[in-house]
Amino acid sequence: INPKYVPDIEVRRAIMKTMDTTLAKTAYYYDLASILNRSMSSTSWVYELPKADGGIDNTRHSTIAYTEDLQTIENLVLSSGNWTLEYNAEEGREVFRNVNTGEWLRLTFTIAGNSKDHPAYAIFTHAEETLEQCGFIIHVKTDLNALAKLATGSMAVWAAAWSSSIDPDMYQVYHKDSTATSTKNWGYDEIYKDLDGDQFGDEQDIIDE
Repeated sequence: INPKYVPDIEVRRAIMKTMDTTLAKTAYYYDLASILNRSMSSTSWVYELPKADGGIDNTRHSTIAYTEDLQTIENLVLSSGNWTLEYNAEEGREVFRNVNTGEWLRLTFTIAGNSKDHPAYAIFTHAEETLEQCGFIIHVKTDLNALAKLATGSMAVWAAAWSSSIDPDMYQVYHKDSTATSTKNWGYDEIYKDLDGDQFGDEQDIIDE
């Protein structure tokens, strides 16, 4: 989810909470895969986050844990203070509208490639159904040119896949000073344009940590 197009961290968390990653397994891989909660192999030495007492920190993802509670999703969006629910005549239902710009909360979820035969497709369509019940306008599509668009950071919400080594290449892929075009996919350039931290202060703190 690119903060350039979804600047409110509460909205991004709300979207993440509707992503049922188990669907990638039950609808696509069956018993040939397991669910990962971090973007690296579970056999990697850094997959688990150690605590000071030597235990494992399993709470870091609680803010984006999957939920089927529609009120939780709605409340998250409203808590940002930038959105209100208003009747949208075209949709025939209440939709989130930005109190500052007047724009409706409309997003495209893009699957890389030209086929719906993709592990993330069921996840996206399920999230679409859930979010639209809460006040979003969501469109799920495939895009043959998605990988080229990722290099410019021009997609809002997307799913793609690429290979990686067991040892995470933190400086190439995730580090805030990385020059890899992939960092544009998660909006690092946009986040660090906010020099005063007025809009993306929380995100800057998370990345720095």
